[in-house]
Amino acid sequence: MLSSNNSLRQTTKFNNNLPINFASNINDHINNISEKSYTFSGKLNQDDILSSFQWFYNHKEDFLILYYCQNQMNSIYIIIALNLVENNYQNS
Repeated sequence: MLSSNNSLRQTTKFNNNLPINFASNINDHINNISEKSYTFSGKLNQDDILSSFQWFYNHKEDFLILYYCQNQMNSIYIIIALNLVENNYQNS
């Protein structure tokens, strides 16, 4: 159980390091790319699309935080599942 507490603390640490509105910004930039890519020939749309790609590039560390956070959560679920199986086995 000690390792799951450490994982929870680590996950909280990762979540606190993400920029405010990170999830909504992801959605905004995805929409910007998908909507304006149909008319990529216009200079204004090209600049907007390239700006959105640049935003993703500039936030690559934040995506790594999400990746590590997901791995931490997977570890927590595995530990919980193993503890439940072990407790059920001991109680039967």
